[in-house]
Amino acid sequence: MHALLPALVTLRLVGCPELESFPEEGLPSNLERLDILDCDKLFSRRREWRWHSLKKLREFRVESHCEESGNFPEEVWLPSTLTHFEISSFRNLKSLNGKGFQHLTSLKRLWLNHCVKLQCLPEEGLPTSLSVLTIFKCPLLEKWYEEEKGEDWDKIAAIPSIVINNRKIRNPSCGTLLRRLKLTDSVQRGTCSDCLSLRFWNWWWMGRFEVLSSGQVAAFGFFFSS
Repeated sequence: MHALLPALVTLRLVGCPELESFPEEGLPSNLERLDILDCDKLFSRRREWRWHSLKKLREFRVESHCEESGNFPEEVWLPSTLTHFEISSFRNLKSLNGKGFQHLTSLKRLWLNHCVKLQCLPEEGLPTSLSVLTIFKCPLLEKWYEEEKGEDWDKIAAIPSIVINNRKIRNPSCGTLLRRLKLTDSVQRGTCSDCLSLRFWNWWWMGRFEVLSSGQVAAFGFFFSS
């Protein structure tokens, strides 16, 4: 396939139930995005996939109903170059294998969709590089990660952007800070010239802030003294 399509950067395989394997020579080395949706025979032989040639792969989306996908992904199975990873419709997936994520140091976005038996995220935690976590229609998982109420909320609270069933979840510590500061419109727009000179950007979407005047950081104690 590489010889025939050396410039291919996106490959989508959708609804190919009888497809069992990739070409022996592997996939095109310039591939940046790979979608494998409803190709269960192919996915069941995933340990035979030759990832080593995919040095540029950034996005991987997989949907499967395989019976034996109870703990996924396998250790050091995915390319370390991934920045976007989506897992959909794994009907028997009960837990995510933390060892399968540890080497994904560039991962930015993780989507978990329609995994009805998924109960927990890795005990080891998700990569610290993760900036967006989306959970959709994973009922057993959702109850553990409700904002400020779920028993496992602390495991994901540091992720800047969390979306559960299309509802934006704000980091609770950031939400508390916002209420205590009682920010004016000028502060939220980033035009504030007050002593702390705080610049807030994408507050509602990113759930974080930056301090432009580092010399005034000590004054933060004033806001938390109540």
